[in-house]
Amino acid sequence: MVLFMSSSYAVCPDSDLGEVMDEMKTTFKEMRGALEDEDWETIVSMRMEMQKLTAASAEHKPLKLEKIPAEEQSQFLADYQEGLTLLETKLDELEAAETTKDIELAKSIVEDIAKHNKSSHEKFKMKCD
Repeated sequence: MVLFMSSSYAVCPDSDLGEVMDEMKTTFKEMRGALEDEDWETIVSMRMEMQKLTAASAEHKPLKLEKIPAEEQSQFLADYQEGLTLLETKLDELEAAETTKDIELAKSIVEDIAKHNKSSHEKFKMKCD
């Protein structure tokens, strides 16, 4: 059977940002599991890793930028950076919840991060499969 794809890529090409995001996805899943187990050591470790990955994400541009008209690219990049700043803020809030070991607050913050990630991926991730 032969399938024809309407986009210019059958599969998204590899990118540095894609690799960082893959690591972030794995780290976030580990963090959520640690929250369920109330494993604060792992929560702290995964939050710190996510902070590093968020900073690394800021060094790259989304592939979707290539599909954005030139006159809209600066706003797209500003929105992307704003999204990363919001993620950094949420991770800082999680760090504060860690100091008091407030599991309900931590879960609420992680849920906010999950919602933010979903909306950010809808806005910034190129759909190519």
